[in-house]
Amino acid sequence: MQPAERLEITDVHSLAAIVARDPQFPERRRRLVRVVAATVGGCTLILVAAGVARLLHPTPNQSADAPITIASVNPLAAAAPPTPAVDPSPAPPVPAPTTGTLRLQKPALPGHVWLDGKKLSQLEQTVSCGKHKVKVGAWGRAHSVDVPCGGELKVAK
Repeated sequence: MQPAERLEITDVHSLAAIVARDPQFPERRRRLVRVVAATVGGCTLILVAAGVARLLHPTPNQSADAPITIASVNPLAAAAPPTPAVDPSPAPPVPAPTTGTLRLQKPALPGHVWLDGKKLSQLEQTVSCGKHKVKVGAWGRAHSVDVPCGGELKVAK
């Protein structure tokens, strides 16, 4: 190799060609070039694998921007019409319910929904009726919901 010769190293293969042509190139440097080339190849493989894994398994924050869909069912509206009573004596007053049911529906899953800052671990949870904060997903926003007394509130996404 002449000193006036200008060599361009554009990639690992051109560097390997230069090393192979020069018998004066020190052995330690040759080994270092091989180690660097192997390291760069390994890092490239890791980055490609991480990209593929990200495409196959989307992160929770991709679904966090979608609003929570809540469908409530009023148990009083769904009840059958009352039948005429045969017994003329008045029935004792039924105490008003103080709890309601929070039911998770797909895609909301146990372990990924928080009620008032506490993680829900079941598909169905009995809670006190009234206002609560529900968050779906680790990066989701908390939304105010109203659990009906004696009724059911369905939380989806």
